[in-house]
Amino acid sequence: MAATPVSFLDNLAVGENDTAMAAEVVRGVRSACRAGDDHTIPGVRAAFVMAPAIIQALTPESLSAIKTPVAIILGDADPVAPPATNGLVAARDIPGAELKVLPGVGHYDFLSTCTPFGHAHVPVCSAKVSQDDTHEAAIDMAVAFFDRALGAP
Repeated sequence: MAATPVSFLDNLAVGENDTAMAAEVVRGVRSACRAGDDHTIPGVRAAFVMAPAIIQALTPESLSAIKTPVAIILGDADPVAPPATNGLVAARDIPGAELKVLPGVGHYDFLSTCTPFGHAHVPVCSAKVSQDDTHEAAIDMAVAFFDRALGAP
């Protein structure tokens, strides 16, 4: 069962004045990103998204206006783009969006499988779940999604 989405402000706010400051930051980001604009890219007929981030920079209205089929895969252990304020929000607000949540998977687990040297020396290579299993789940979902959305080759 996926976690209940919470407000981006709930994750930012830690002190008495922090909520107002966080709200101002979100308003500024949304304005700078033209969050309410239609960001449709002509010719894109389907979108597969892995570990989406900065979803709070978009308005719920702009997400709900998306007509392109979307599939989202994310890990429930993602500290970079916490699902509650990113992927789960997108999945909730984008009409018909497909969602797959991988238990124990973090943000960087979707990157190439780390080498033994990487495991020993690179912090993002400390995946708790096999990257190969994460890749297989993403590939399987993407192939099935694009077959449904665009038609099998």
